Order: sequence, then C-alpha cells, then structure tokens
Amino acid sequence: MDRLRQHWKSRPYKRLRVAGIFLIVTVLAVTYYASVSVNHSNTRTISDRFNLAIQGDVARLQSRFEMYADTLYSGRALFLTKPTVSRQDWTTFVEAQNIKQRYPGVSGISYVSLVNRDQLANYTAKLNAERLSSEKEPVNIYPRSTHDQLAILTYLAPADLNQRAIGFDLLASPIRARTLFAARDSGLPQTSEPIKLVANQQNDAPSLLVVMPVYRAGSVVSTADQRRTALQGFCILSLNSGQMLDRIFKVPSPYDNLSVIISAGSHVIYREGADTGPHSLHRDVSIQAAGQTWKLSFSASSAFALSRTGSAGPYALLIGGVLGALALSLLLYSTIKMRLLKHQRDS
Repeated sequence: MDRLRQHWKSRPYKRLRVAGIFLIVTVLAVTYYASVSVNHSNTRTISDRFNLAIQGDVARLQSRFEMYADTLYSGRALFLTKPTVSRQDWTTFVEAQNIKQRYPGVSGISYVSLVNRDQLANYTAKLNAERLSSEKEPVNIYPRSTHDQLAILTYLAPADLNQRAIGFDLLASPIRARTLFAARDSGLPQTSEPIKLVANQQNDAPSLLVVMPVYRAGSVVSTADQRRTALQGFCILSLNSGQMLDRIFKVPSPYDNLSVIISAGSHVIYREGADTGPHSLHRDVSIQAAGQTWKLSFSASSAFALSRTGSAGPYALLIGGVLGALALSLLLYSTIKMRLLKHQRDS
C-alpha cells in the first residue's frame, strides 16, 4: 500500500487525469439528463397546447349550434303566440335576426307547413294570395307525389333567396324527410345530411338543414305519438357549412398549423389544413350537432405551436454539453502536459 501511495505521489498528473475524466463524464451525464428533461417538457407543452386548441374549436362549434337552436326556438314561439302568421310576419321575424352579420354561413330561415292532401287546393290559393307583386309566376306544389301529407315550403327569408322554391314538398326528398321525422319525434332541433338547396341560387355547394318542429299551441307533446298528432310544421335554418366552419377554423391564432377533418356519418363535410407527417399529433372528438353526431379529426405537426427556439432547445443543450466536455478535455490535456514537463524537469 505504501508503495502504491508513493507511486501515486511521484506521478501527480494521474490524479488530475482521473479527476478530469470524472468531471467530463459528469458534464456529459448532466447534459444528457437536461436535454431529455427539456424534450419531455416540450412534449407536454405541445400536447397541452394541442388539447387547448381543440377544446377552443369544439366549444366555438357547439356554441354556434346553440345559437342556431335559440333562433329556431324563437321561430317556434312566433307560431305559438300568434294564431295566424303571415308571410310578412315571417319576413319581419327573420330580418330582425340580422343573420348576415350575426350568423355567417346561414343562408336563410324558412317555415314549412304540414298540409293534408285534401287541404292542398285551399293552401295553394293562400300561398298565391300572399305573393309579392314582383313575383309573376303562381305558386305550384312540386314535385308531384301521392303522400297523404305534404311538408310545403311556405315562407322563405331573406328576400334575396329564390322565392320560387316556395311550394316545394320536402317529404319528396328522402334526406329531408328523414330529418323532418327525426325532429318531429324528438321535439328537438335536428341536422340533415349535406344536400343541395333549391332556394339558394348563389351557391352550388352542399348545405345543411337545421330543423325545429312546430306543434299546435296548447298541445300535449310528452310522447312521440303525441308529437306526431300535434305537429303543425317546421322552422328550418339553411346552413352553408363551409362558410360557417371557416369562421371557426380559419380565424388567425397561434394554432394556424392545426388541421381538421369533419365528418357527418359517411360524409366529409369540411377539411382544413395541410396533411401532416407520420409522427404528427392526432385526436378524434365526437360532438352532437343538433341531433347528428359529427366526428372531428384533429392533427398537427410534432412541433405544434412551439417556437423555433423551443423546438431546438434539447439539441442546443446536447451540443452545448458536448462542446463543453470537449473544452474541458483540451484544458485537461494541456494541464497534464504541463505537469509532465514540470515533473521531467524536477527529475
């Protein structure tokens, strides 16, 4: 033991070498741990921001449908409080909603009346009596059908929509009929599948209908059978889904690189954002859009909403640590070399 101690003291640079190697290894270990910690922190930050962006978009979308429902409930209340609602009453009601400014994407609000076939002639005469002087052609009920009841488009506003759509029987369209029946039986707003609107001449893109049933005043509507018996008609909001969803998903935000695909059943009704890579974030969310289930598929890049500096943080730490260890190695080498030269001179 004394001999080993004497050998160690006679060659002091060995102590420096061991201490230096230990220091370099420690620096590299700390650097690696710090880079891993920063990377984990970035991952949590990205995930939190991704979920926060999704929550915000979903909340705005649900809020929009709640506003549509409120408008349709107001339309139903109009028929419950007035024994007779005229075409002018309906136009005034819709214009008071100021839908162009308040509800981007809403093309119009209509009233559809449920009419028995034996009442059809009298009802057609009523629609023609309410025609505007600018409307040259008489109202006709179309398309022809053999149903005992018809759901006739009776009032349509605002005035810039195609008023020749008045008289259209919505039960002649299977998609429309399914939505009307679902609203009738539930007593709640129901959203249709994508359809082409006959009333909207300015846009050929598929639209959605949000349908609210209207029951006769004073009726008991606790069960589906009672609702069917008491049904008077429907208030219907026509919605250009693309324009409406653009106002939610194309607004400037820190999350502009968020992508979304919205599906209603088997129909993709909206797509926004570029496709992301295989290592992207992804999350599916389902919401109820007035009785219809919508699936929202969100995705984003792996560095979602992180600054360039934040994304490069772990790599910067790792490179800095390696460079620091290299500098320590050079310093250690120089020190050992000086000790060796001094030892040789002393010998």
